[in-house]
Amino acid sequence: MQREILRLVFERLGEGEFKGSFAQVELVLNLAQQRKAGRRIFLKKDVLAEVSAGHLNFYKVKKEEKDQSLVFPGAAESERFGIRLDSEIIKRKNLKEKPYSKDEMTAFLSWDKLKPPFILRNPRTGDRFNPLGMKGTKSLKDFLTDLKVPRYEKERVLVLTSNDWIVWVLGYRIADQFKVQKNTKEILRIKAELTMSPKE
Repeated sequence: MQREILRLVFERLGEGEFKGSFAQVELVLNLAQQRKAGRRIFLKKDVLAEVSAGHLNFYKVKKEEKDQSLVFPGAAESERFGIRLDSEIIKRKNLKEKPYSKDEMTAFLSWDKLKPPFILRNPRTGDRFNPLGMKGTKSLKDFLTDLKVPRYEKERVLVLTSNDWIVWVLGYRIADQFKVQKNTKEILRIKAELTMSPKE
């Protein structure tokens, strides 16, 4: 029964063109029995199985995304990443709310410290940033690991950069050096909203 279920999963992920060999089915069953978090195997180039949080998950790997250039302030919608960003610049003295948000899809940034180009992209090997409230930099990979973000989900995370500096890890945290401070004159408020699944 388990083997038949796995073959149905393979076929669905492979859009009918991939049913999995006997050896691949056995590998997945062995992976599930080991229950070691973070272990993964590729069943084909764009299909993988991974153990995470005690569950066996299957994913279809999306194609490598390209960076997207943004202009602030204003509105921008990315079909590639399945997200919309609305932004505005507010005078510090005119801000009627506290310059931070419990909603991790909204960011308040010091406009005085931001410089173009502004780029929206997925994580890259070696990415580092200074998470809000922490001293010094930390690898983005370790930051997401500490938050128990599944390995495959890390590849889907979006980061906003300013002049190659990571400013905001969308949905998680802004960088400390770009936070609003007492001497900040202008604030860039960005609200992100998921519009659809990222385009494969």
